[in-house]
Amino acid sequence: MTVTGLANEIYLELGSPSDLATGAIAFWAQTNVGALNSFINSNFAESGGEIYETGVIIAEQESAILKKMYMVHYYDLKLKSNIVSETFTAPTPSRLPAAILGNPSTVVKLCPL
Repeated sequence: MTVTGLANEIYLELGSPSDLATGAIAFWAQTNVGALNSFINSNFAESGGEIYETGVIIAEQESAILKKMYMVHYYDLKLKSNIVSETFTAPTPSRLPAAILGNPSTVVKLCPL
């Protein structure tokens, strides 16, 4: 399987996100062949747009593992960006609990006596 083909499959499986290009996925796949080797004790290499091991092109199982590795990477980045955006977003009254705002009727509902 070519790196471009693998990147295309990953892109489609992620639902064709608008903030991602297949070139970025292909670059990630090329640079993470070594991590795949570490995970499955193999000896794959990338050359000329192909991922292969001693003349044999990467098989379906290995490409599936590489796809899942990318998905973990992708969602890890998404998670981190959401955490950072939430951390630096100023609280608004609609996002604060009623107890902090001092709404007595809601405070009573939250903490009945």
